[in-house]
Amino acid sequence: MLLYSRWRPETGGYDYFESDETPEPLGNDLPMPKLVPVGSLGVPSVEAGRTLPDSAVYVGSGNAAQGVIARTVNNGATIGALTRLTTSPVACFAAGAALVGVLWFVASRK
Repeated sequence: MLLYSRWRPETGGYDYFESDETPEPLGNDLPMPKLVPVGSLGVPSVEAGRTLPDSAVYVGSGNAAQGVIARTVNNGATIGALTRLTTSPVACFAAGAALVGVLWFVASRK
């Protein structure tokens, strides 16, 4: 059995999962996870963990991580959406237009 911990960003703490995987022998590490950088700074911390296996079963929760850290966001669901929003031409245009509007408003009040 292998114990995984997955961080709960909404409420804090960790959810624990057990899988039927057999741990590697002492002195060996689990295979290196494949991490895909989202931007120029690398991989967000919530995605920098191991993928929770399909065989994992919820066994509880707590304040501290135990065992292997699992990624919080699977397939970039939250962070990837934020990245898509900030790189979307429509979103960038709307943000730029709002910024120009605020600057015009502030400048016209003087």
